[in-house]
Amino acid sequence: MLRAVHVTKRYGRIVAVNDVSFEVGRGEVLGILGPNGAGKTTLIKCILGLLNFEGDITIDGVDVKKFGAEARKKLGYVPQRLSLHDKLSILDEVRLFARLKGVHDGERVRELLQSSGLWERRKDPVGSLSQGMKQRLILALTLLADPEVLLLDEPLSNVDVEGQMEILTQLEERKREGRAVVITSHIVGIGKVIDKALVISSGRVVAYGPIEEVMALLRLRSKIYLKLNQQHESFKKVLNELRALNYVYNISVSGEWTIVECNADKKPYIISQVLRDGLQVEDVMTEEVTIDKYYFKLILSGDSS
Repeated sequence: MLRAVHVTKRYGRIVAVNDVSFEVGRGEVLGILGPNGAGKTTLIKCILGLLNFEGDITIDGVDVKKFGAEARKKLGYVPQRLSLHDKLSILDEVRLFARLKGVHDGERVRELLQSSGLWERRKDPVGSLSQGMKQRLILALTLLADPEVLLLDEPLSNVDVEGQMEILTQLEERKREGRAVVITSHIVGIGKVIDKALVISSGRVVAYGPIEEVMALLRLRSKIYLKLNQQHESFKKVLNELRALNYVYNISVSGEWTIVECNADKKPYIISQVLRDGLQVEDVMTEEVTIDKYYFKLILSGDSS
């Protein structure tokens, strides 16, 4: 559905995107990962045909440079910041965007609000929605024209946990509908949803392939903060069992908190192990995993594809 071949974007002597190639099929989610300033948004603007660039990008076979308007009809785009009108009702907000997109089908508006779980609240002001429900609304607006490819630029940034969970749930639904999805992010917790990852740094590709392979290259770690009863008879036994796991790298105790550093995708297994040994988890926190902390390892290792 979406194919980019040797895409390069220069601003004078600065190369913002350097020889980037990838493809996304129907029902597939590609995560473009990288720290802030890596070139992710510039690449999205190239896909949208908003910038001149070297190389080729096609949307369902339509050349973005030659037939930009036709290509954009196949795209749904969620920018980093989309301002909603908090005082409008949800229904009026959707109708407004429908007119802007040239969609005059009232049934389509109703259908989207129903599928997004917003129909019963259609008369409520947009400002009354929680962060997560606003994300539902934004994605509904993007789907008005029934695009085949969705582009989401840093949708997880500055969004609370509820909003992030809502976005990931919506991505799963879009996959099942057979849409191709591209999501840019500096947060790697989206690995459970995306199928392929493209990691870029300073505009160039440092890794590209199935998400499992890319995450293995990044060797991502996370910290879990567990409030446990340290006087429990199983406490020391649990720590020894965790230390023996090959995906646990360090365990320390700070006051009433036990801190476990482990592979980012193994957090549920850590908690399961603790509960299995009879300890109660009184509280739990996890340190947000961002790609900024780890992508240097990948660049310096020379592993790229």
